Amino acid sequence: LERRATSRLHHVLTRSTLNGVAARAAVPVVSVPTGWRRPPAGAASVVTVGVQDAGEAEPLLRTAFELARERGSSLRVVHSWWARGLWSPVIDTTVRADWEGRARRELEAAVEPLRAGFPEVPVVLHVRPEPPVEALLDAAGRSGLVVVGRRHHLLPVGSHLGPVARAVLDHATCPVLIAPEAVAPRRSRTRRAPATTGG
Repeated sequence: LERRATSRLHHVLTRSTLNGVAARAAVPVVSVPTGWRRPPAGAASVVTVGVQDAGEAEPLLRTAFELARERGSSLRVVHSWWARGLWSPVIDTTVRADWEGRARRELEAAVEPLRAGFPEVPVVLHVRPEPPVEALLDAAGRSGLVVVGRRHHLLPVGSHLGPVARAVLDHATCPVLIAPEAVAPRRSRTRRAPATTGG
């Protein structure tokens, strides 16, 4: 689907066909910004995937690995989180380092089994404290495709897109693929700050 640039008022009045379809479609939905052009054949490209919870990320990561292999691209796996209080001077730096270390170990554990199945796909992990929307939009500026998941907490009313996925759809400078729900068995859960990368 094409993502057209519209005024905020027009967007509010008409809603977004793109967001509506992406929120409820049973298949992946790709948003392509107006005016975007595919890079020349053979040009280096990167597929970026935003991971919110490493314990549930296997289906989303597998989709991203498959897309990177099809495109001959490398894969950037982004996990970020942000909570103003956590980065207060009152919080000891060792606490922050522990938080980041556990997040990286969980993400590495989720990615490692897929590396073996996709040996031709170079993988880089991007794990850092940063507002999730900023992390993904920054990565989008250096990517050929961004992959994010839809929230699996199905709601009886309203959108099934989370705030991060919605912001990436609205503002990314490259195509964005919204993957429908496919929940993997949970492995573990690290304590998270309120906002994390993903849907």
